[in-house]
Amino acid sequence: MKKINVLWLFMIVGLLCEPLASVSVVKNLAEGVDWLSKTNFTEIKSGIYHIHGNDLFYIVSEYETRFQNEGALESHIKYIDIHCVIDGSEKIGYAPLTNQLVSKKYDNEHDYALYEGDSSLIKMEPGMYSIFFPNDLHMPGIDDKPHKVKKVVM
Repeated sequence: MKKINVLWLFMIVGLLCEPLASVSVVKNLAEGVDWLSKTNFTEIKSGIYHIHGNDLFYIVSEYETRFQNEGALESHIKYIDIHCVIDGSEKIGYAPLTNQLVSKKYDNEHDYALYEGDSSLIKMEPGMYSIFFPNDLHMPGIDDKPHKVKKVVM
């Protein structure tokens, strides 16, 4: 997750093996994707790891996916999320922030708010990344049947 002061940028989905010229508009974003492409996360245990203090860090997590009706759309104000599946696969719900109903007001300490609403699903597999900006609602950890996933969020 990357701390920024940018508005009205939209989600990016790409392959780790492709150039990142289009994402260099935000400081540390290209570095984050480059870090993801060059790091073997398979042996890294779940936890928070800092690269540049709180400006650039990543969270490794392992969890079981859930059904879409069990999730909630989330957004962040201080940070941009870069999601990258290491093992397994998942779907991430996506919707631009418009007039969705807020189900949990913004939590400044943890940098998130939750929303109700419809979303389109993006299938994420190892080798892919997705970038969510402050106005991108997203719902990670979704699939049609529960299974284990290992993932990095930077």
